[in-house]
Amino acid sequence: MSDYDCNTCGKKRRPDLSQIREGDKVSFVTATQRGRSIRISTKEGKVLQVLDETLSIESRKKLYRVNKGDATPQGAPSPLTYALCGTCDCQAEG
Repeated sequence: MSDYDCNTCGKKRRPDLSQIREGDKVSFVTATQRGRSIRISTKEGKVLQVLDETLSIESRKKLYRVNKGDATPQGAPSPLTYALCGTCDCQAEG
């Protein structure tokens, strides 16, 4: 069982995003629209810079600017997992 699984509701708990620092590896979601279709994918990269609520992330030699709330630390479930499984809103521990 993962550290991110809630024992009360079974949904995924959010990680502490305030702990993301330069040099950390994170996951984030990108969306590409072509015509009437949208392709959503999860990418992983290294944080190059943290400016207030914006992260500069390098992934496969490409630079992305991502809102801090839209990224998750390495080892945490991806943003797509939270979208599919739900996010824990319990006040209980564990």
